[in-house]
Amino acid sequence: MNKEKINILIIEDNPDDAKYYQEMLDRMTTPPVEHEHVSRLIKGFKRLKKGGIDLILLDLFLPETKGIKTLYKMREKSPHIPIIALTRFEDEDTGVKAVGEGALDYLVKGDITENAFIRSIKYSLERYRVEESERQSAEKLKKANAELEGFTYSVSHDLRAPLRSIIGFSEILSKRYRNKSMDEKGLHYLDNIIQAGKQMGMLIDDLLDYSRVGQGGVTIETFHLGELLDKIIKGLNSKINETNGTINLSENMPTIKSNITLITQVFSNLLSNALTFHHPDTPPVIDIKFEEIFNYWCITISDNGIGISKEHQSRIFNVFQRLHTQDEYPGTGIGLSIVKKAIETTGGVIELHSEQGLGTSFTIKLPK
Repeated sequence: MNKEKINILIIEDNPDDAKYYQEMLDRMTTPPVEHEHVSRLIKGFKRLKKGGIDLILLDLFLPETKGIKTLYKMREKSPHIPIIALTRFEDEDTGVKAVGEGALDYLVKGDITENAFIRSIKYSLERYRVEESERQSAEKLKKANAELEGFTYSVSHDLRAPLRSIIGFSEILSKRYRNKSMDEKGLHYLDNIIQAGKQMGMLIDDLLDYSRVGQGGVTIETFHLGELLDKIIKGLNSKINETNGTINLSENMPTIKSNITLITQVFSNLLSNALTFHHPDTPPVIDIKFEEIFNYWCITISDNGIGISKEHQSRIFNVFQRLHTQDEYPGTGIGLSIVKKAIETTGGVIELHSEQGLGTSFTIKLPK
């Protein structure tokens, strides 16, 4: 709110009080003030329709409405104009409540000094300026994120069809000309094309999953977490057999309220990672435990894998963060980003505890 003059609307039915406020405003020079006075709420609404008001001094006890209801009616008509509530000495609690309901400050009539009056106006204007700036920044960020996610979805979706063609025709060439007219070098290049295409396909799938998290709202369902984890573990059977891994699931899993699709993404990614990032000569052992802490269900997934060094722990939830080469451990670097975004979308948090060489624990805290 950077203006040469501030326009203040006084809504006050007591003429002596109104005159007192106007006299103090006339002496206010930084910032200079123009002011108008009306004695009824309905007249205030009519004046607000014309625009140009920067701050409202609102008596909460007017002939047509009393107490906090006065503020509610004013906020309904002018939600984006800062308000200082004026209340009676015996009703100071109403002023406190008014601040909790959206007024920027309150003053007790009969106990208003000029210094306190001017301080309240300056404080309210500055607080509103800061809050409005933060609100606009948040809106811009929200819009930019939505546009970025939409762009990611569009690009990823449009890349799928030509990529399928590249992989498909490369596989046909590989089958048709293997052991025939193509030499070993050519076949090697062709195999590299197929492998790179499949890796890109995994990347596109993960990008699509990331862009979809939270889109279209989050439906809350009631489901038994243990039953869901059983299904996820069964879906990982081939990987468990391949690594000779073991997953130990605690028996006391709760029935929770959350979004089943997002929670499935979270545990699928974490368990898949735990099966992937293990020591070459040590089969992965994964423990899933549960405890109830205050208003959260806390589920911890611990493994005996390779762990994460301290210097890398702060960035593992960022998109495209990979700590190993494809030859060492395959992946896209998006899985943990999906996990974090999904958890935060459900209102939960995720914590990491890890030591390089000794394994990793992820603790997921889901609100009840």
